[in-house]
Amino acid sequence: MSLMANYWADAGHRVTLVTLGGTGDDFYQLSSSVSRIGLDLLRESGHVLVALRNNLRRITTLRRTIKEVRPDVVISFMDIANILTILASIGSPATIIISERTDPRFSQIRRIWSWLRDFSYRYADVLVVQTFTVHNWAKSRFKNCRIEVIPNPVIVPFGIRELSPSRPLEKVVIAVGRLVRLKGFDILIEAFSQCVENRLEWRLVILGEGPEREALEKLVHERNFVDRVELPGRVQDVFPILSKAALFVLSSRYEGFPNALIEAMACGLPVIATDCPSGPAEIITNGVDGVLVPIEDVHAMAEAMGRLMDSNELRAHLASAAVNIRKRLSIHEVMRKWDALLREGAA
Repeated sequence: MSLMANYWADAGHRVTLVTLGGTGDDFYQLSSSVSRIGLDLLRESGHVLVALRNNLRRITTLRRTIKEVRPDVVISFMDIANILTILASIGSPATIIISERTDPRFSQIRRIWSWLRDFSYRYADVLVVQTFTVHNWAKSRFKNCRIEVIPNPVIVPFGIRELSPSRPLEKVVIAVGRLVRLKGFDILIEAFSQCVENRLEWRLVILGEGPEREALEKLVHERNFVDRVELPGRVQDVFPILSKAALFVLSSRYEGFPNALIEAMACGLPVIATDCPSGPAEIITNGVDGVLVPIEDVHAMAEAMGRLMDSNELRAHLASAAVNIRKRLSIHEVMRKWDALLREGAA
């Protein structure tokens, strides 16, 4: 969303970015031309009546904000925010575009929110999803809603774009993501422990933070890999680290659209990814620009990692094809599709 806001602001559009939370935890940089509003309305609801009151307040405040901003188009990300935005926009002349950013078949929400989603989505002008797999799910569920597929863009800093294919690389396997179960880092650590007994120069680095840190650190200790597996936490800029690594692995149990995967490919890394729903199989052509392995198959992941660790030629072959993702998912290519939706909405 920050990439989209910056892109449109730089093109001369009037852009306002609104979040239900405050601005104190902002992580991504926004253009100075983007108006930023943080409603600071994220509160824990310990009781159903408190939840009802909090969400009514969110709808009311969001509705007032939309009236004050007077947008031509309102774009909302994420399921619950989508529902609140639709309800807050009743009677507004703006075009309402909502977007699912995960795979809803696996990212479960409470029953009341699921019912509200089925009820409210029909009133949106367009539902944007990131993969054709989710498109097929949405088409069967929201029969009266127009659905478009627009993937995420990948933007690689200039210095990274100019990297030499023959640059020296560290024998590091890199993974990136929140330390949560769906990312499958437990599987990755197990697979790494199986394939590096005779490959002593290789290390594993997992970038990210989350509630599974303690469990993952315990697993690392149990496998006696404290000196070969690192969990340094969240990093502001992953590209310099990606550009020095020799191999990237996505071990997820499911995905929405894996940004870390396309960023690694854009940096010229050979990649291994689980063939999980949804995303990797629509990004990778198996054996051409990456390797797909079955979900939660430690042995298959270990075998693929070992094969790539042992072959500089195979890693170079996959990497040379992987960088084509820069054109396929360039910011201009992806935003061309968003621009088309905006032109229709403003017409």
